[in-house]
Amino acid sequence: MDDLLGMIQGYAQKLINDDNSVPAEKKGLAAQSLAGSLVNGLKDEVSKGNITQLLDIFSKKDTTVGASAMNSIQSSVINSLSQKVGLSSSSAGSLVSSILPSIMGILGKKAGDPNDKSFDFNGIFQMLGGKGFDFNSIMSKLDTDNNGFDLNDVTRLFSKGSGGISGILGKLFGK
Repeated sequence: MDDLLGMIQGYAQKLINDDNSVPAEKKGLAAQSLAGSLVNGLKDEVSKGNITQLLDIFSKKDTTVGASAMNSIQSSVINSLSQKVGLSSSSAGSLVSSILPSIMGILGKKAGDPNDKSFDFNGIFQMLGGKGFDFNSIMSKLDTDNNGFDLNDVTRLFSKGSGGISGILGKLFGK
């Protein structure tokens, strides 16, 4: 967990250093607060079972304000920056809106990089409290053409003749 927190804090620090809305003496505290509240927000989403939404966010498919998981995480981070750093809600909101999608994208890119074995989605979700969660195992079961789970597999899983949701569940649970 400390690795994830440290990584997020490092990315946040770099992005906050370039932002003029945070006073220089509060930039370190802002990065620490952002990282802590982001990790807590991610933990909350994992505990709610919002794995699909988080995967969409990490892959930059759904980082818009309209995504419920992202809204919840953003609210948590904004509140933390306002309370702990003393930023106005407006300043905190602007900062979070500009930084959070970048951080989530960076984490998603790092986790999705097959050449980087130090950090993957499975590890992220296990660190966030998804005990027993094995992302890699799930993806391999849903891989219909043995070339890694991709958009073609998603299309096949939801096409006619695949068995719909029961077919997907059957693949996951070996039926």
